[in-house]
Amino acid sequence: MKRTHLFCFVLLVSTVLASCKNAIEAPLENTNLSPSKKNKQETGITAAVNYYIPHKGISDHSNASINGSIAWYLSQYGAGTASSPNIFYLTSDTSYVCSNSIIMPAYTRIDESGANAVIECNNSSWTSTAPNQEFIRLVPGCRLLNIEIRCNFKPKVGVFVRGDNTQIIGATIHKSSRTISPSYTVFVNDSRNVQIEDCLIRRSGCDSNEEDFERIGYLIYLNHGSDIQIMNNDMAVSPSSGIGFNTTDTLTIAYNQIHDTGRAVKPGFISDGITSYHNGNTANRYVHIAHNTIWNSRNHGIHVSGNGFRIENNTIYSSGLKTAASNISLADHKTPYDCSKNSVIKNNILSNCPALGGPSIKLDKYNTSTVTVSGNTGCLTTLLGTTCL
Repeated sequence: MKRTHLFCFVLLVSTVLASCKNAIEAPLENTNLSPSKKNKQETGITAAVNYYIPHKGISDHSNASINGSIAWYLSQYGAGTASSPNIFYLTSDTSYVCSNSIIMPAYTRIDESGANAVIECNNSSWTSTAPNQEFIRLVPGCRLLNIEIRCNFKPKVGVFVRGDNTQIIGATIHKSSRTISPSYTVFVNDSRNVQIEDCLIRRSGCDSNEEDFERIGYLIYLNHGSDIQIMNNDMAVSPSSGIGFNTTDTLTIAYNQIHDTGRAVKPGFISDGITSYHNGNTANRYVHIAHNTIWNSRNHGIHVSGNGFRIENNTIYSSGLKTAASNISLADHKTPYDCSKNSVIKNNILSNCPALGGPSIKLDKYNTSTVTVSGNTGCLTTLLGTTCL
């Protein structure tokens, strides 16, 4: 389902992001290509093959044996190529209900045409035969564009990405499972050159009226991978983090709105607006977290540790609603501790102090010669813990 946004300046180095590590060190303000423009500017496309899929009153669009279903089109016409992708346009406002998963072949795209298209899990009888109990799976070269993915709290994963050169642009994705833990609205597994932009992402593993329970759920989770951009998304309501990731490198998280995270509340289940800590000794990861607005985090607004974080120009408020947490924490609290280094925290607007008295900025297990804090405004209470080499 398409969403209307104000024009937003974002980071894009090139279509294939060949020099992302160099560009990530430059200010984001110096770049001026929006996600919507990037989606239209393509190189190497010599021809695309278009298919139009009406609803036709089909009761299960995940059944490839039903002529005219989404799964039938995908199985009949299959994979495209990098230069000639197959594009499948949904043309009806009526929900395309599915009783199983949709697996997109390589170099295919699903988009909408003349409709506000919805792909929806059958609310009474949905069962996944996919390996990760996902609703929609993207493989190399796939793009999911402008569609609403309505999971109805059925699948463990709303959209699962396992492949390089993939995009989720302009989509609405919501309601991954409340009965399977962990649960993910979007999960990206060990993939490269991935963009998630201009999306509305909601209710991963819990509803907006739930709090204080033992479930894990992330709106977006990245398992390893590199050259990933998460930009200009509106994300809210999760038991754990808005965005969680482990050793992902060359990552840009920018211009997002992230709020109402950590609703599990219980120790060991609660999490932050953005989370990535205790990931071991790594090379410089080139993680850029900038121009995000993060609020109503029951734990930290941003909690990271390790090598190579640039945290700047974010607006963070109403953190630590249920714990004595921080707006920004660069710290590890599990042994063996990460030593945080080559990191910058600057020019962030920390509008108020954390609700339960935690420090606004926390540094612990950090290298004093390569970690700098400067130019932040608002609540600047700071806790400096132990240092490391």
